[in-house]
Amino acid sequence: MASKEEIIAKAKASITDFDEELAAEVAGEAIAADIDPVELIEKGFTAGMEEVGEKFGQGELFLPHVLAAAEAMNAGIKVITPEMEKRKSQTKSLGTVVIGTIEGDIHSIGKDIVASMLNIAG
Repeated sequence: MASKEEIIAKAKASITDFDEELAAEVAGEAIAADIDPVELIEKGFTAGMEEVGEKFGQGELFLPHVLAAAEAMNAGIKVITPEMEKRKSQTKSLGTVVIGTIEGDIHSIGKDIVASMLNIAG
């Protein structure tokens, strides 16, 4: 079995390589290895998105790359969300947030990521 650091590094690489299948696979590995889902998202998926964002800002990548990276992150988050829900049931809710976009809007990817992170936080 891969180490925690290796799994987190693979999560980051899945985003920077725009690989949805790998992101989902890594999320499953993280669950099997009992890695904290929040840590996987923050140190793996989000770190990968930050790198993509930096390259986009420098003109090395373009909007389709950012969207592909976001789709990969979304694929990983979909796999790990049930585990987060199980762990969340052990914590107290901090309140209710309503979030939305127009159906089919490009911003729905970001909305889904923000909603997942807010859900994790309680």
